[in-house]
Amino acid sequence: MHRIWTALLAAALLSTCLPCSGGEIFRWKDAQGVVHYSDRPDAGVAAEPVQLRPDPPPAAIPAQSQPLKQRPMKPGVPADPVPLDIVMYVMPNCGYCAQARNHFRARGVAWQEIDITASRAAANDFKAHGGTGTPLVYINGGRFQGWNPEGYDRALARLGYP
Repeated sequence: MHRIWTALLAAALLSTCLPCSGGEIFRWKDAQGVVHYSDRPDAGVAAEPVQLRPDPPPAAIPAQSQPLKQRPMKPGVPADPVPLDIVMYVMPNCGYCAQARNHFRARGVAWQEIDITASRAAANDFKAHGGTGTPLVYINGGRFQGWNPEGYDRALARLGYP
């Protein structure tokens, strides 16, 4: 993973520095084995010049052969998904909370999770929302008490997440 980030960083540095520098770019490893790229190597290291390839001309990029397919419009469903605001009040070792987490993960949506046992403020917030059991889920203001995958899915579909 470290090598990938190093390569990406090197590519970014090379693409931003090269047009303005007009000089060579060098690659070398330090005593710890870390690869470095720069327009001038550190003194006393064996550095090798890097051969850069220019970007292909715009004409070489193939044109898209087919238009993008648009999602069919359904009555009552927005054309573009509405930004989601999902808040889930949970307790540790709650099986229904785990099922709700897995459901949202499978749907590919993000949520904010509040453990009602983590602090007095979280417990008071849960009670203020009328919570009687977990999970207590809010999807863009819509309230769902307990494990209710059908209800979650209907709310997500109304917001443009089929």
